Amino acid sequence: MKPVRALAKRLLIGTRLESPVRRAHHALTGSKNSLYDFQTIQIMSRVLSRESNAIDIGAFEGGMLRHIIRLAPRGKHVAFEPQPEKAEKLAKDHPTVTVYPYAVGSEQGTATFYCMQEHPALSGLSRRSRDLPEEGTRETQVPGELLDRVIPPDLPVAFVKNDVEGAELEVFWGGGRRSVGVGP
Repeated sequence: MKPVRALAKRLLIGTRLESPVRRAHHALTGSKNSLYDFQTIQIMSRVLSRESNAIDIGAFEGGMLRHIIRLAPRGKHVAFEPQPEKAEKLAKDHPTVTVYPYAVGSEQGTATFYCMQEHPALSGLSRRSRDLPEEGTRETQVPGELLDRVIPPDLPVAFVKNDVEGAELEVFWGGGRRSVGVGP
C-alpha cells in the first residue's frame, strides 16, 4: 500500500487536483492535516498573485512550497528547513527558491532539533514526548536564525506559511519588524 500512496502523492502534490483531493480525504477520514492543507491552499490562492513573494517556514518536503511556486511563479520565494538533507533536496528540486537550512525562531545560534523517526513531519524544536515514544526521537544541533536577520526589510511579502510544530510564536518574535504588535 505504501508504494501506491507514495505514487499518488507524487502525482497530486502541487497540482490543481491536490486541493479537492485533500478536501475529499478530510471529509472521508476527518484528518486535521488534510483540512489544514486544504485551507492553506485556499488562502494562498486568494492572496498570492503571479508576482507575489512568499516565505515557507518549516518547508519539510515542499508540499506547500510547490503551491506557492505554482500560484506565484514570478515571485521571490524563501524556504526554511532545518533538516540538512531535506533542505538540500528542496534547493535541488526548487532552484528558483532561496532555501536556508535554519530553524527560525526567537534566538540566533545553535538549537536542538528533535527528529521524530517514525513521524518525521512532527519533528521540531520541541520534544513531543506527550504524543510519541521518546525512543523514536533523535536529537541534532541545527543553526537557529531570526527571520528579521535573513529576510531583507525591503522585500514585500504577501504570504508566510509558518508550520514549525509548536514554535510558531517564537518565529514571529524573531520577525518583530514584520510582525506588528508581537513580541516576547
